[in-house]
Amino acid sequence: MDNNKGKLQGGAVEIDTSSAARNAVDDATRVVPTKSVAAAEKKAEPVKNVMPEKKVESAKTQAMSTKTNAAKTVTGKPASVEKKDESVKNVTPEKKNDSPTGERKMVDVKETTGTPAYISTPTDIGKKETIKLEKEEVDDDMPTPIKRKEGITVGSVIGGFFEVVWTVFKLAVLVSVVIAIAGFFLCREMLIRGRNGNLKSLSDMHATSTILANKDKEDTDVAGWLKRVKREKLTLESDDGKILVARKVMAEGESDKWVVVLHGYNGSMEDIYDIAMHYYNEGFNVLMPDLRASGESEGSFIGMGWLDRLDVINWIDVILEEQPDARIAIHGVDMGADTAIMLSGEPIKDNIRVIVADGAYTSAWDVLKKEFKLRHEKLPVFPVMEMVNPVARIWGGYTLREASAVKQAEKSKVPTLLIRGGNDTYVTAEMTDKLNASMASIHKVDTISSGNHDDSRYADPDAYYKDTFDYVKAQIID
Repeated sequence: MDNNKGKLQGGAVEIDTSSAARNAVDDATRVVPTKSVAAAEKKAEPVKNVMPEKKVESAKTQAMSTKTNAAKTVTGKPASVEKKDESVKNVTPEKKNDSPTGERKMVDVKETTGTPAYISTPTDIGKKETIKLEKEEVDDDMPTPIKRKEGITVGSVIGGFFEVVWTVFKLAVLVSVVIAIAGFFLCREMLIRGRNGNLKSLSDMHATSTILANKDKEDTDVAGWLKRVKREKLTLESDDGKILVARKVMAEGESDKWVVVLHGYNGSMEDIYDIAMHYYNEGFNVLMPDLRASGESEGSFIGMGWLDRLDVINWIDVILEEQPDARIAIHGVDMGADTAIMLSGEPIKDNIRVIVADGAYTSAWDVLKKEFKLRHEKLPVFPVMEMVNPVARIWGGYTLREASAVKQAEKSKVPTLLIRGGNDTYVTAEMTDKLNASMASIHKVDTISSGNHDDSRYADPDAYYKDTFDYVKAQIID
């Protein structure tokens, strides 16, 4: 007899539940999956034998259970399953290919209890598998980062060091560029020939009618003197290759007395012809140099007395080549006065007997700082003025603080007469007092009360030249 048909045993009808269960499962699972389920199945194709987590009770399974219970009622005995069908118990998932779409199904039939079978439908399987795969994909694409503690290593220390060095280097370059630009324009404004203009520091000092009248008289006398004397042009190459120019006027009779007359800031030898005339009238041979970057001498950067001190020493050597036993006086005005004091602090020959310094300032820094304040009232002195020094060092060969008459006076051995105008606000009484206090050699301070800066010889010419020659002759005559 066919296994799929019931058998009559002991007066009772026994239904082959295994065959009925398989037919019910086949009927329940022969469902055409939707498009989304098919897509999920296709996506989940690598996964096999997935255990269902959700049990769904289908309508046909419930019907099968009802028929089985009915059979039990008829026979009065519990339904039993043939020995050859014992394998139905704890059925594991099987792969069924008789479905149109090839879905997998799983049946769990409990024979003894007669509880209904639970079937995992294709829809549920697709959903479960899809969720699982999406989770796996997220895990693969976005791995959890592992935080590691970074310790201090030799490489990190070296790298940090070089990073700091590079940052400092960039800042240094930036600061250097700013200093160079600002320093260039300040030097160009105050220390370059033809660019510096007149000193505003002198604008508040007004010449009296007496000063103007005496100056006109001196100019007339100088014009007549130049017609009577013979001037000889001399040239000299400076230590840094500049061609310097001077004029020499020899006394009427033979004389070993010499005077070197030095002009002031932004001037030339023509400004001190009147002083040279008075020395000439006293029997002196006269040498009148144009200081570097002034008059006919070469150079573009004004020396402020510091560079000029070496140039004047070289001019004195020219005199000594002509007359080795010459007795020499140096008379300077303004920047020329500082030139004379600054050279007195150098190792010089004993032929230089005396110095007259009219309107000498303490240092180039002090006077140019005062001029800067007047020209740029809205700019701070610091750090703008500090930008001049490095540029002056490169361009001119010295710094403004280095050009100090006070420091040179401390080393001087040459007797010096300091002359100052009583109304001078450019070279103040404080500056003259500082020079007086620092002077190591024999010295004297003479104040012309009615004089301004650089014009004391016009304010009171008689007192000026009397005091000058009394002091000079006392030092220059053996």
